[in-house]
Amino acid sequence: MRRLAPALLCLLPLAAQAQDDDTAWIAETWPAGGAILEEAAQRCDTETEGGTLVIEGGAFTEEDLDGSEGGMGPDDLVIDFNHIFCSRAASLWAGTGGAPVHFVLSSGESASWTGWNWGVVRHGPYTPNVILLQRHGIVCDSFGAAPCVTAIVAEDGVFYTPISAD
Repeated sequence: MRRLAPALLCLLPLAAQAQDDDTAWIAETWPAGGAILEEAAQRCDTETEGGTLVIEGGAFTEEDLDGSEGGMGPDDLVIDFNHIFCSRAASLWAGTGGAPVHFVLSSGESASWTGWNWGVVRHGPYTPNVILLQRHGIVCDSFGAAPCVTAIVAEDGVFYTPISAD
């Protein structure tokens, strides 16, 4: 075990570099996504006196949210704070209702809802896709563990949902 610890410590700078590369790529490719991450990093640092963002796999997903690519590939971005934490306060964004999930369109428009899992249902080429987001049961007038899903449609840079919670 003593021999393994120094080897693991050597990997920490590589993990930090990979994380910096991810956030730089997001900021360069998706300015609105970069702004979300910069605001989160500042909040983490300020509210916890020196905390830094910890970004896990699954935090960033390229996805065609609005159907504008006609199924030909992703052109939008999802930033899922269920995979992003503050090093000094792991629950800064997350709670029993999940964490913020930011949906960023290629137009730069973005919106966020608090939840857990999300997915996209495709209806065909050049028609809006439907984003399904698992939410806390109270959003559906029930209790925490009750099944609850919000449907979100993004079209022409605007997000539509049948529920105006959040």
